[in-house]
Amino acid sequence: KANIIKTKLEKNNIGVAIKDYSEAIMEKMNFFENNIQLSAYKKNLQYGLGGNAIIRNSIFRNDVNKFHSQNSKLIIDNSKIYGKIITEGEDIDIDGWKSNITKIWV
Repeated sequence: KANIIKTKLEKNNIGVAIKDYSEAIMEKMNFFENNIQLSAYKKNLQYGLGGNAIIRNSIFRNDVNKFHSQNSKLIIDNSKIYGKIITEGEDIDIDGWKSNITKIWV
């Protein structure tokens, strides 16, 4: 389990990737212009599930903010997202809105 606080992630291919039954709790993060802001997935079959992440009190900024989840769970709570939002996959919760399909927010 990783606790990450007050970190700026800028212009990366993937801001944060959580995989293979890992857990991350992030607070007061700044995600700026990453190709994919967050990605959670299962990479190794032996773990059964992907990773889980809770992100609170953070800022996401990009023309298009992409969030990806496969056999995983992403929870984004009390955070600001500037720009369009694209969610790909299941179990993506953005301030109480849950995505189980690919969705584009304008």
